[in-house]
Amino acid sequence: MTLDKLLKKEGLTENNRHKQQLETIMEGFEININKRIVHVGVNAGTTIIVMHHDKIGMRITGSDDTLGKLLDWGMFELNVGDTISITASQVKDNTLDPKSENMDRKNLISQYHEFKKYLTEQGLIPRKG
Repeated sequence: MTLDKLLKKEGLTENNRHKQQLETIMEGFEININKRIVHVGVNAGTTIIVMHHDKIGMRITGSDDTLGKLLDWGMFELNVGDTISITASQVKDNTLDPKSENMDRKNLISQYHEFKKYLTEQGLIPRKG
């Protein structure tokens, strides 16, 4: 089902869809970075927290399948000795507004291949023989 059909089925327009999203409790995480609290979540989709050891930082990305958007909350610089805790939680509002772009199949496939290459280079998944 396309996003437009889903919106019509739910009686939503582009303008009131965002308002309803803000009134919905989302599944996500409370992330504490050196006592700085960040809440991130989505209605339906994924939230990804990636530690970049080569860049010494943490990136938070994901997708909201309800909105048909790829989301990026950004990169958080980390230093040796920083304290991080991640707690699964229900999130009413995101602390940070994520950058977003519409999902499309070509973009998703491209991101999959980039992420697979990165994980292979890091030795986290095996290279094909």
